Amino acid sequence: MIKTPFPHKKVTIFFLSSLIVFIVLFVIGIVLFQQKVLIVGQGFQFTMIQDAVDSSDDGDIILVTDSLSPYDEAVKVGPGKTGLKLIGIGKPIIDGTLQGFDNGITVTESSKITIRGFVIQNFEREAFMLTTGNGIYLDQSSKNSVVKNDLLENESNGIFVDNNSFNNLIKQNLTGENFIDGIQLDNNSNTNIVLKNIITLNEGDGLDSDNSLRNFLIGNEVNNQVDDGFDIDDSFNHIILGNIAKENGDEGFDIEDSSDNLFTANKVIRNLNDGFEMDEDTFNNLILGNLILDNGLSEEDRGHGIFFEDETAFNNVIGNKIIGSTDDAILIDSESHNHFIFGNLIKNNVGDGILMDDGDNGQGPSFLNTIINNFVIGNTGDGIEINQDSFRNTVKRNKVKRNGENGIKLDTQSNNNSVTKNIVIKNTLNGIDSIGATLNTIELNRVFNNRMNGIFLDVNSTQNEILFNQVFFNTDTDIVDEDNNFFEGNKCGTSFGVNVDCGN
Repeated sequence: MIKTPFPHKKVTIFFLSSLIVFIVLFVIGIVLFQQKVLIVGQGFQFTMIQDAVDSSDDGDIILVTDSLSPYDEAVKVGPGKTGLKLIGIGKPIIDGTLQGFDNGITVTESSKITIRGFVIQNFEREAFMLTTGNGIYLDQSSKNSVVKNDLLENESNGIFVDNNSFNNLIKQNLTGENFIDGIQLDNNSNTNIVLKNIITLNEGDGLDSDNSLRNFLIGNEVNNQVDDGFDIDDSFNHIILGNIAKENGDEGFDIEDSSDNLFTANKVIRNLNDGFEMDEDTFNNLILGNLILDNGLSEEDRGHGIFFEDETAFNNVIGNKIIGSTDDAILIDSESHNHFIFGNLIKNNVGDGILMDDGDNGQGPSFLNTIINNFVIGNTGDGIEINQDSFRNTVKRNKVKRNGENGIKLDTQSNNNSVTKNIVIKNTLNGIDSIGATLNTIELNRVFNNRMNGIFLDVNSTQNEILFNQVFFNTDTDIVDEDNNFFEGNKCGTSFGVNVDCGN
């Protein structure tokens, strides 16, 4: 059982004090706002919450005490209750153990409803019917507030916002141990604010947005789900800011068929697989200023900091810290293109710092990606690798240091790439390594103190241009050319190859 982090204050009600308080509330409501105050509890006019709802009018206040808790009922708020306020005093429990297939509180075609201060638990879902078994279900309802409730052990979602429900505030709730998602937004549920909730130990995803627009997911703590922390599917123009996605059973963020979203200032820590997984048909997202730390705890698959799967494009990765992943920090997979990777710290990952790949089965190259101004340090593989057949990528102004293999690697048949103005120092193998790569430009780089060669081009690397680089103090040879590539204006200490001119 989850211990709620929000305070549960047991209210001991003495007759005289309660009479005074509620008379005052009643008078204020009637005189100033034309509202009634309806009270549910031992010794008051209602013993069932639903009876109070049925007796209420627009704008009324229903106070539910914990004196008869748990309330064995399923509460329904339908049309004609605009502005109704359901407020729990002392965290009363609404329990669904005896209710069959239903939701704890269902709001249908209503607006400006407030639900605050309840524990809602044990509601059962009918097979394949996600509209039952939820703690709170908002259906075609807008401008509602769901604040400081605990949604626990329900067979569907803790909170489900569905069917064109918009402009709702979901704030400071605890959703835990629900059988599907902690909070789900679905079916054109747009422009909702999901703020500072604690979402933990749910059997599905923590926070799931599906087929929705312009939602604000801010300051939520999402940890220890069985599946993803955040699942963003077929969703657009979201702002996802300042959340924690920690120790979830799959990805921290799983983004699929979604575009034009902003992910910023999030902490993505120790998730079982990838920190961010950007699935196919995911475009124009901005991943900005996040901490992506120690992801990939699975012994079978390991995990990337950010993984761009097949056929993603035009995403921007700017100013993130990607540290301690158990696989390549950033993997741009087959047929992924036009990504902009700028100003990131990529440190101490297992595998490459940045890998542009052609997929596990050679499905197709990655191309037209721009890798600029990143600090790539201490990764166990290559700092930056352009893999088989990948073409027209730009690697520029990066600092690539102390990586476990090569600083920058151009692999088999990678072609027409530009490696320009990088600082490549103190890597374990070659500073810049070309294996069977053709028609690439290696220009204006500073390549120092690498433990093998500074720039190395093997016998199968042809028609590359090596221009105006400074290559000094590398352990074996500064520049090695095993074929006949074109060299001009380079400065180096030692060299091997017919066409190499160190310019000394």
